[in-house]
Amino acid sequence: MTKKNNQNQINQLSESLMENDLKWLVLEDVMIDMHKTKLGKDSDYMVLAISVTDKKPAEDLATFIENSVYEFDDVEVSGATDTAGNYMIYVELARDDQAYKTVHGILTDCTKLCGITEWKFKTTDVKNSILLDEDSFNAHIITSPAEYISLHPEKTDEEEQADAVKESIKSRFKFLLSY
Repeated sequence: MTKKNNQNQINQLSESLMENDLKWLVLEDVMIDMHKTKLGKDSDYMVLAISVTDKKPAEDLATFIENSVYEFDDVEVSGATDTAGNYMIYVELARDDQAYKTVHGILTDCTKLCGITEWKFKTTDVKNSILLDEDSFNAHIITSPAEYISLHPEKTDEEEQADAVKESIKSRFKFLLSY
């Protein structure tokens, strides 16, 4: 920590992450392609979501990822916790043939901070987490925008609104039935 007493200079705190600083704070199960992108169409981008048990470590890890050498488009920490009480780091990256290399590289770098050597993942067609390796990634994650569009045609605004209304009604009924 460096303190400056001069009126024109600001107090500054300099810290850096060290090996295993985030051990036990980052969960080994990541999610791939289970969240909507904020950048554009889901056919063009995929989202890697990493769970962290506390906000400050999540912010630290997000900053670490932002400074990595891998190609991605955005990194963001969730503003609130998920239902399990964890904060999510969302990494948005291009849906292309380099996606595995990017995901693997980001998580390998994260290994240095959190000690996780075997990452697991879930995606829309995988209920229980499986080992994240190139074969399982390629078997379950669509890396071609054209293939994604053919398997997940885009909904119109009317269809999305109808789905939102249906979900709202379902949650109301669920609440009333449990009341």
